[in-house]
Amino acid sequence: MACIVLCYANGDKSEQITQNQSGEKTMLSELLIVALIAVESSGNDFALGDKGKAAGCLQVHKCVIDDVNRIYGLTYQWPESAYSRETAICICQLYLKHYAKNYQKKTGRWATVDILCALWNAGPRGPWKLQTNERLKNYVKKIKREMDKNSIH
Repeated sequence: MACIVLCYANGDKSEQITQNQSGEKTMLSELLIVALIAVESSGNDFALGDKGKAAGCLQVHKCVIDDVNRIYGLTYQWPESAYSRETAICICQLYLKHYAKNYQKKTGRWATVDILCALWNAGPRGPWKLQTNERLKNYVKKIKREMDKNSIH
């Protein structure tokens, strides 16, 4: 069983959620977050990418912060919030939590690592681009390789 910490929208509580074999109640694993950080910024909390449109260790875009603020009634600021590793991770978790639930509602399937990667890299329509977008497929492969590298066998 994997155990993760998931940020609450109010930011002052955390809850441990266990993941079972069928993927129930899974949103994000620590392994995925570590892999996203490695691939997105090589661990640089002050990375600036995508021609200045993505900031921090998770390369958070302003539209992601805008979505999280709108959905959860929060007041994160771009790029300041993206430069704090803890805050960037919370933003990532909240964003993926919301859009993974949307994916599950639309498809009846739980969000896999591939789907979560597609959501983070290509936004809410990302999962539907996985079959045809080679750049996105390669991104997912990089994340999975990083996860394999960091997993305990």
